[in-house]
Amino acid sequence: MAVMENIRSTASNPWMKAVFAVIVLVFVFWGVGGAGGPTNQVIAEVNGKRITDTDFQRLMRNISRNRGEAKSDEEQSRMAQQMVQSLILKEVLIQTAVANGVEVHDEEIGDYIRRWNAFLDDDGKFSGKLYRKSLKRMGTTDGRFQKDIRDELTIK
Repeated sequence: MAVMENIRSTASNPWMKAVFAVIVLVFVFWGVGGAGGPTNQVIAEVNGKRITDTDFQRLMRNISRNRGEAKSDEEQSRMAQQMVQSLILKEVLIQTAVANGVEVHDEEIGDYIRRWNAFLDDDGKFSGKLYRKSLKRMGTTDGRFQKDIRDELTIK
């Protein structure tokens, strides 16, 4: 949750207030998207980068897996709005970092993954078998996982 901690710590910054205002405007004019399954429908756009319903559904699945399902329709709606805001803010932060010359190399991603406790065997060494098994359990692919890691490291 490093992204959320970063968001909270900079929430009083005037620039961040402007970002949140843009997010609210997106909701006012475009809404949150459909309630059905992933459609690859664009639910928001940040400087030409599209955020799709598929991205939203993937994030909602991950949140539900970690926190459990939302109990009421109101809670689900609030959580959906927060997740769309989170996706928009994440994209803004990535674009800002890249515009300021932040670059994450493949070696950094590999090092980060090889140090992940869930992928270490009993001897403390990286296990490709545990890595693949964990990715399967998380419902993601190697490419998607590495992109998510690149995004996370870019924002940090």
